Amino acid sequence: MALERSQVVTALEKRVHEMDTITKVAEQINQKLALDELLEMFYTETRSLVPTVDFRITLRSSSGGEFHHVFYISENKRSVRRENQPFLAQHSLETAVIERQHPIVTVDYSGECSRRGITAESKDIHAWMSVPLNSGADTIGAVCIGSRDPAVIYTPEQVNLLQAVADLVAGAIVKTRLLDDSQKQARQMAALNELTRSLTSTLELDPLLNRIMEGAVEILDCEAGSLLLIDENSGESVFEVAIGSVGSDLIGKRLPPGVGLVGKAIDNKQAFIENDVRSSDDWFNVDQNTGFSTKDLLVAPLVVKDRAIGVIEVLNKKDESPFNQNDLELLTAFGGQMAVAIENARLYTQTDLALASRLDELSIMQQIDQELNATLDFEQVMTITIDAAMRHSQASAGLIGSIENG
Repeated sequence: MALERSQVVTALEKRVHEMDTITKVAEQINQKLALDELLEMFYTETRSLVPTVDFRITLRSSSGGEFHHVFYISENKRSVRRENQPFLAQHSLETAVIERQHPIVTVDYSGECSRRGITAESKDIHAWMSVPLNSGADTIGAVCIGSRDPAVIYTPEQVNLLQAVADLVAGAIVKTRLLDDSQKQARQMAALNELTRSLTSTLELDPLLNRIMEGAVEILDCEAGSLLLIDENSGESVFEVAIGSVGSDLIGKRLPPGVGLVGKAIDNKQAFIENDVRSSDDWFNVDQNTGFSTKDLLVAPLVVKDRAIGVIEVLNKKDESPFNQNDLELLTAFGGQMAVAIENARLYTQTDLALASRLDELSIMQQIDQELNATLDFEQVMTITIDAAMRHSQASAGLIGSIENG
């Protein structure tokens, strides 16, 4: 009887601890936690309930075709480099949980992966379980835990307990992500409006192009970016500005018409996202010439009156997250406004050159008039006239060349 009472007390204490933990989680998710703080709390409280040394939180992308780990613990150590790296469904066992919206529990993680045609992320994990992150009727991702102790077996009670906590946290993740996204978009739009206002007062082409590229990289928080304009004579795309560690190596380089994602954006007058460029057939690799490592790429055409005049592209978000639809829409809107600013600067430059040429003409005519009034010698008159004509011809040729280069 004493043993039985002891077992009952132990079970009750365990149950009280579990209920306290769930209550604690419920209280904490009502606080205004940042996403990373929320995930850290989820991990900490789960560890107090279920034995684990490996812990992952996986979310589905907004498009639904890709997944990424937003929180990755391996042998009780966080691996940030494994986070926010997109992968396809067949590359992870927890994606089966997300797609089936049903838990998976196993005592042989490697064998379970092999049976499903999936490469195991670790050969040393034995017991493993994963439950879906359900927010209402939607499954936004999954959480999985694993043990490297062969003696550990996850029970149905532990699965239910993990699911209860996961359901609480899933709704909080959705709310936190929506809040973070809305705040980020508000900051980006404010920065875009401020940049647009500053550019309307700039009519010199080179400073304008540099300011545009700096603004795009800053607003989207990327490692690098470049702006290319189309050479109307050859149709080639010319690197005019390049921001990043090796940007200077690209200035003046040319891409043939229709080549790569740049050519695709120009031909289709449409922006494109290419996360994991090295697996894309459309990517034109210039890294081999610069030493830069491109992972993700977002490119948008610069279009004026249904005519593409160039492209703007940004590379690798600093937080290593993939580009998404919001990023694409922002760069598209940015590119549309910047294309108009570039075209205005070009027209201003051409007008300014034309006025300068006209002033040269008037100066030459005034000089001819003065020299002709000072002599009546026929041969000298002819010499003055021919010399003036040659100077006028050279000035006109210089204007045409400047306009073509502009």
